[in-house]
Amino acid sequence: MAFSAPRPRALFVTLAATLGVTCAHAPAAPTSTEPEITTYDVELGEQSVAGVKLIFPWSVRNPAAKTLSVTSIAYKLAVEGEPDVAGSAQPKVSVAPQGNVSDKLVLDAPLATTEAALSAHAGKTALRFNLSATFTLATESGPQDYEAEWFGDIFPPQKPEISVVPQAARYGSSASKVELTFTLVITNPNPFPLPVEGLDYVIEVADIKAFEGTVAQGERIAAGAERELEVSKVVGEGTSKEDKSLALALQSRAAFPYRFEGNLRAGSFALKKTLEGQVGFAR
Repeated sequence: MAFSAPRPRALFVTLAATLGVTCAHAPAAPTSTEPEITTYDVELGEQSVAGVKLIFPWSVRNPAAKTLSVTSIAYKLAVEGEPDVAGSAQPKVSVAPQGNVSDKLVLDAPLATTEAALSAHAGKTALRFNLSATFTLATESGPQDYEAEWFGDIFPPQKPEISVVPQAARYGSSASKVELTFTLVITNPNPFPLPVEGLDYVIEVADIKAFEGTVAQGERIAAGAERELEVSKVVGEGTSKEDKSLALALQSRAAFPYRFEGNLRAGSFALKKTLEGQVGFAR
């Protein structure tokens, strides 16, 4: 093994100590004409709640007098808490005599998005992974296999958070009208953007349905950011029959209960949330 030059690390990827060096892989008792496979630190590609793209750089050196080729790479990717992913790639890489060629094995590591799987990630800062691979080379003396291995960590996707900030105020003659405002907050705790198809919601006020709809359609919440979405209405004098009934139900109250039911749709998963609380009138 020969030490590699210092190199930048991809954000949110912590590589194993064994990958602090560049590793060369060759059969036992190599000769001066034996090919040499060298692996380099794993690179992190795009990540989402449903998976991450992992990039495994490698190079092959050909000290022989004839061209060789890398015909296949059989691999098995294991991510903590996930089923193994096995397969093969045909890079079709040819290396001229005395030449050196670099390439990358790019794999998608799927991650479960069930409620149980995302709940299991709570409090974790890393998921361990390793990739074992067998490179098959067509050489002057025939096919040869070379073993290689990578280790590292990826960020465990976290469930988005949904919260509600309610407000109520009376105004008008004899405080005959009530303004209800609910701020729906979606928080993305992940170090990558969260594409949202929509947040479907129903809000009951004093056991009467007051709001129903969908917000945040087609939005993309930035890494570590939150999105506030306000829904509001005025009930009472001069409003619909249903809203007048709601205003009447709130007329003699200093505070009232509310119930929020939401369903956040974000690609391959959905997050259901129910929140209940009390709303006091602003003075």
